[in-house]
Amino acid sequence: MSATLFDDIFKITSVDSARYDRVSRIQAQSVASSDVRLILDVNSELFPVAKNQTLTVAIAQTLSLDGNEEESVTSWRESKPGDHTLADEYDYVMYGVIYKFEESAGDKINVYCSFGGLIMCLEGNYRKLSNLKQDNIYLLMRR
Repeated sequence: MSATLFDDIFKITSVDSARYDRVSRIQAQSVASSDVRLILDVNSELFPVAKNQTLTVAIAQTLSLDGNEEESVTSWRESKPGDHTLADEYDYVMYGVIYKFEESAGDKINVYCSFGGLIMCLEGNYRKLSNLKQDNIYLLMRR
């Protein structure tokens, strides 16, 4: 069983760093399917971003490689030597909650998530986002 609920490659179309210190709000469009759009707040001090940069974004229900939630890393502590998690494959990881779904034009939906105050809106066809439900999730990104 895979822990990954969603993954896609996005190209950043705009970066707004003026609102908050050390936080950038990015807007990005899916490279593979133009009907998925991402708006996301990121800690720009930890993960600097730039317009036209490409990011791989994944949403997972657990960091366990086999999808087993019971063995997931659920604390801030370092994992034991030899232990590998999904986070090892990414540059930037956030833990949060999906808190709202909203119908949009046609067959599109908006999925809203909060990562300790950093907000994400994922807009796309409901078929592409159907694996997401109101639950705790991990957002993983790499360049």
